[in-house]
Amino acid sequence: MKTDLNLATEKKQKTDFRTISLFSFIIFLIFFSLAAGLIVYSVILNVRAKSLFQEVASLSQELSPFSKKKGNLLLVNERLNSIKKVLSSRSKIDAEVQSVLSIIPQNFTVETINTDKDKISVRISSTNLASIDSFLEEDIPRAARDDTLGVKVIEIESFLQDESGYLLSLNFLFTEEEQ
Repeated sequence: MKTDLNLATEKKQKTDFRTISLFSFIIFLIFFSLAAGLIVYSVILNVRAKSLFQEVASLSQELSPFSKKKGNLLLVNERLNSIKKVLSSRSKIDAEVQSVLSIIPQNFTVETINTDKDKISVRISSTNLASIDSFLEEDIPRAARDDTLGVKVIEIESFLQDESGYLLSLNFLFTEEEQ
């Protein structure tokens, strides 16, 4: 008896071989088409990337003249912010000067006005000693009691007589001096 018996017929072996070959060919075609698709997709992306890089380069050349203007605008913006900061922290000198000038009678001449952070110094003159006396005796005490003016202390710095009349120097303090 023969030990190697081949029970499969030759026809069945051919069909099995054809099925396996066909199946292998189909799998090869699927992988080949996927690889070809990925290569085409990669080429398309490279072409788009090159066109995008060219567009970026052309736009940067178009925008380069504006970079100097941008720098200037940033500098102006920074300066405006610093001015805004200074103006917001600045005391209301104009209102304080107006309140000081409202105290001084019309028959006096304002010679000088100097302002500091919390103090306004005024030098006034008059040819009439009686009007200076009335100002010192009536107007100054009334102004010292008036809280709406914002003046905390009124100091007489000097009183001089010269050939044109009398000079009076006053300091108006808007905050209490620390002792």
